[in-house]
Amino acid sequence: MPELPEVEILVRQLNKLLPDRKVHGVNVRRRRVLAATSPQKLAAVLKGGTFVGVRRRGKFLLFDLLDHTATPLLLLGHLGMTGRMYLSPRDTPLPKHAAVVIHLGCENFIFEDTRYLGN
Repeated sequence: MPELPEVEILVRQLNKLLPDRKVHGVNVRRRRVLAATSPQKLAAVLKGGTFVGVRRRGKFLLFDLLDHTATPLLLLGHLGMTGRMYLSPRDTPLPKHAAVVIHLGCENFIFEDTRYLGN
């Protein structure tokens, strides 16, 4: 499991890359990574939103966004045991274990986790 310094480094990296990026769509490839919402609702809420910043609370990543009406949104993320979050060019094939892909125009923001049980 990533330790706090690794999570802090990721937050700092993503805070340089994500602000002002607009969400064009969301593809949930593994529904089990979503806690209390459906893939359809996540996609509907995030589409048209804009990333404002990234921060951390313990090992949780807090993504601040504004929706299409400028209403603040908070997206909560956690790396789990083997998770990764990164940007990748849109035309790059998605990795086998990509759980959630947020389309940002010419790039995708990918949450990938190789360790999971079942679907």
